[in-house]
Amino acid sequence: MAPAQSGRFGIAGAIGHGGGEDVTKSALLVATALHRGRNAHGFAVLRDRAAGDINARTAQAFHDGVVGQDRGWSLRIDQQLDVVTHGFGRSTAPEGVKVEFVQAPPAAVAINALFPHIIHVGAIIKDRALQDGFYRDVLGFKPYWFGGMKDDAPPSWVSQQVPDGTDWLEYMITTNPALTQAQMGVLNHFALGVPNMQAAYTKLWNDDRLQGQVDARSQQTVPKIGRDAKWQLNLIDPDGTRAEVMELRAIGKPCCSPFTAADPEK
Repeated sequence: MAPAQSGRFGIAGAIGHGGGEDVTKSALLVATALHRGRNAHGFAVLRDRAAGDINARTAQAFHDGVVGQDRGWSLRIDQQLDVVTHGFGRSTAPEGVKVEFVQAPPAAVAINALFPHIIHVGAIIKDRALQDGFYRDVLGFKPYWFGGMKDDAPPSWVSQQVPDGTDWLEYMITTNPALTQAQMGVLNHFALGVPNMQAAYTKLWNDDRLQGQVDARSQQTVPKIGRDAKWQLNLIDPDGTRAEVMELRAIGKPCCSPFTAADPEK
């Protein structure tokens, strides 16, 4: 593949983005309903242990029963979380994004799976500082990378990883009050991690899986290098949600800021 420098999503900037016990490493951040016909503003943090029952009247019970005592981090008690007692926790971020803590089912990954891992999800937000007060101060997410279409402009994309893993949430910052469904579908997205973009794209091409996948110029969608210096391929599902295929590691220096946490390994 010949490198092709792109905006973060390769869409020509059309919408502006152009001490405790042992801590497990199995939390997974995934989108639950990016289809705008359903709940378009939610994602879940999945774990490999039971979430347990939740007592909505106390933050400590939320911490022990939902987050789990094996966490190396804790919730801030003065935060008002919308918790329900259904064997999992549900809270609402400051701008209305629903966050659920649920038990992950046993993994059922096909042999030689092309995309074995969802490495991040992106969600539309308007106020970075407000969201940081929830995701970083309350849930303990850690900074990973931030950037935008211009080096000297405020960042449009801010990524922070889960406290005990490498999966991340990406703020898709916009002040546009009237996003179209197509624009929301690009911003609210999920990313499938691959160790080698050339191998993944070759497989998709040879299996004739890219029918109908075209860019803004109606040209065949091809991998590009994003502003974070990672190979990426932007695909759109039938509902208009972007499924980003992303190489796990950058090939060089990213724009705007360095990476401040470890990359996914697989």
